[in-house]
Amino acid sequence: MSTPRRGNFEITWPLYQADPGRRLPEDPSTTLDAYTPESGLLTELSELPDVPESTGTEAEDARRLQESVPPPAPDWMRAAQTLVNQLSALLRDPEAISPEQEGGIARAWAAWSMGGVSEAQLLRVAHLVMRAHNALAQVRPRDADELHGSHVAAARVLQAGLPSALRACVPFERTLLVVRQVHATRDLWAAVVDGCAELLGWTHYAKIHAAAVIRAAVEKDHRARHVG
Repeated sequence: MSTPRRGNFEITWPLYQADPGRRLPEDPSTTLDAYTPESGLLTELSELPDVPESTGTEAEDARRLQESVPPPAPDWMRAAQTLVNQLSALLRDPEAISPEQEGGIARAWAAWSMGGVSEAQLLRVAHLVMRAHNALAQVRPRDADELHGSHVAAARVLQAGLPSALRACVPFERTLLVVRQVHATRDLWAAVVDGCAELLGWTHYAKIHAAAVIRAAVEKDHRARHVG
């Protein structure tokens, strides 16, 4: 039977400054390698005739969370109070934290901290992506080699302009992939959003978080089916 890997969520903490040696993968497609469940678990899940969409306890837990703050309170206040209550309970008994809860905290922190990126850094990256998009829009390459050269040149400019904390974490190969995607995107705003999300690591963390929570659910279901 598979057992959850403790500490499996540690790399989801987007604190560049806490670990300056941590780098995003060169190829975004390799992001999920460390989160693949054992093949037997996936086979077992795929062969189940049906999977209930909820349980009585889950519905009750959701109801209690929704009622933790009176309805007249704004949604943000109700959500904040629910987080405070849940996190306080976990801090009082840290050994009781489950992989699912650990992953939830990582996702909440990633959203709250903007992936460890400051607003100034974000604006700088957006500016660089915008300039790359505008510059490449003027390129009229005669062949594939010239197009590749244009992409490499734009990637070098973008890489050199990245804030130092980010530049140390983003391999040039990843920046080159982003430049190619930016060039292939006609809409400027879409290019800026997608380019920033890749360079700042947001897409990377989102995929890891999704993989981690899905894996945890698969393993939890497997354990429940094989208790005893």
